[in-house]
Amino acid sequence: MPSSKASETFGQAIQDAENLLAHFNKLNTQPPPAENEVLKRAGLIMAMTAWETFVEDRLQEFAALRLAGLSDSSIGTFVQSKLDDEISDCTTPRLKSRCNFFVTSPGLTSRNTGLGTITRPNLFVSVSTST
Repeated sequence: MPSSKASETFGQAIQDAENLLAHFNKLNTQPPPAENEVLKRAGLIMAMTAWETFVEDRLQEFAALRLAGLSDSSIGTFVQSKLDDEISDCTTPRLKSRCNFFVTSPGLTSRNTGLGTITRPNLFVSVSTST
């Protein structure tokens, strides 16, 4: 699979986090000074942010490829708008919005997005048994 812009951006961002953590390790003594711990926390936050940005960017790339083949651009615009809303919901710190994205996104698999294993949690899925 050719390298994507999302992969390139992730590589740069994760390198920044690794550099910061390497700097922390150079300053580290036994026991580590309390003021140096902020570098470790900042490096971890940078790494998590890099991953979150990669997932969002990769989903956008994937959607752009899939929507490019539509003959009706209004459908593509609608789907892109819904994806933008879903991604926006995912960036808010609510577990339900994060879980619902993978439950309500048909056809989203690890194979076609390049994101690795995606699990679809059943935390907020309700099944009606009434007729």
